[in-house]
Amino acid sequence: MEVTEAVSGVDVGRLEVEDRDLPGSPNWAARFTILEGDPSGHFTIRTDPKTNEGVLSVVKPLDYERRDQYDLTVAVQNETPLQAAAPRAQRGQARIHVQVQDVNEAPVFQENPLRTSLPEGALPGTPVATFSAQDPDTQQLQRLSYSKDYDPEDWLEVDGATGWVQTQRVLSPASPFLKDGWYRAIILARDDASPPCTATGTLSIEILEVNDHAPELSPPSGSVCSKPEQGSGLLLGATDEDLPPHGAPFHFQLSPRVPELTRNWSLIQINVSHARLRLRHQVPEGL
Repeated sequence: MEVTEAVSGVDVGRLEVEDRDLPGSPNWAARFTILEGDPSGHFTIRTDPKTNEGVLSVVKPLDYERRDQYDLTVAVQNETPLQAAAPRAQRGQARIHVQVQDVNEAPVFQENPLRTSLPEGALPGTPVATFSAQDPDTQQLQRLSYSKDYDPEDWLEVDGATGWVQTQRVLSPASPFLKDGWYRAIILARDDASPPCTATGTLSIEILEVNDHAPELSPPSGSVCSKPEQGSGLLLGATDEDLPPHGAPFHFQLSPRVPELTRNWSLIQINVSHARLRLRHQVPEGL
């Protein structure tokens, strides 16, 4: 018998049996058992109730590169035990030779999905990863080629011969295609068999937030009472275009370059994003 690799749930062939008991009775019905030759459980055998034939089928995909043939020992007996006086069958066992046929299998990515990270604003030409695949058809000389299937921002460039991925545009954290900071691209690996087979790999890139914006103070101007005991001072807040962890909490302080400021002013932190500026003692009115 012959069967192709990498398939399951298919019938390989049928075994005919002869029994002189009444057809259709339990004394006639055959029951098949695989005794030897299938330690990994790739095959099973069932009985066709109409013909009493044994139907050999594949339940676990076979791999031609690992093993290209099987020699199975199959036994058959009736559902009802033989009478003690009945003659013993001379051919209650059979040896079945199963030849596995090689077929072209799709390449397999070694790590799929492949996860990596890059800082936001990474310049074109920044290395991302080598997203390579292996061809399970070791008995066939095939060459793999790589291409993009999905890259909505067109950020990536893939070397067709090696699967080497690098950036070709600046990565922006403002992209609508980012989900929770992750960007997803689909890479294809294709062999040159006839017909060819293709594998699909997912490349997930985490866009890391960098601290590339300074905090901005608001309001930039305001007024306070010249008498410190009157009024609540000036409430100052800060904002930052960076995402966590490069935003709040902020630290407020009077400029250390002008030490005399601390003689007239105090700065009290209220929370992670606000502080209050107050006078220490009365000063002349004006700017």
